[in-house]
Amino acid sequence: MTSLEGKTILIVGASSGIGLTTARQTAALGGHVVMVSRSMEKLEAAAKQVDGSREMHAVNMLDEEATAALLSHIDTIDHLLLTAAADENKRRARLSDLTAEQMRAFFR
Repeated sequence: MTSLEGKTILIVGASSGIGLTTARQTAALGGHVVMVSRSMEKLEAAAKQVDGSREMHAVNMLDEEATAALLSHIDTIDHLLLTAAADENKRRARLSDLTAEQMRAFFR
């Protein structure tokens, strides 16, 4: 497997499922994992399963100010994994329905 040494990986939805599994594997490969979820309680429980460099942030990613505050504290994001999907799909459009401008807005 490829080493992730020196890489920062931000995982939204890191408190369970695919996000948590990816966080465990990423840390095992030497990456620094930024674990994001809405619930700090769930993140704290999940983080106990991640051996390696990690940090946790309870953030509602639909809150633009909270998301901006999170991103302002991270120098570099080498990889981004979005696994969370609660009511986001109800409040946003299907990925296939987004315009190019809407897609660019996600990464500003």
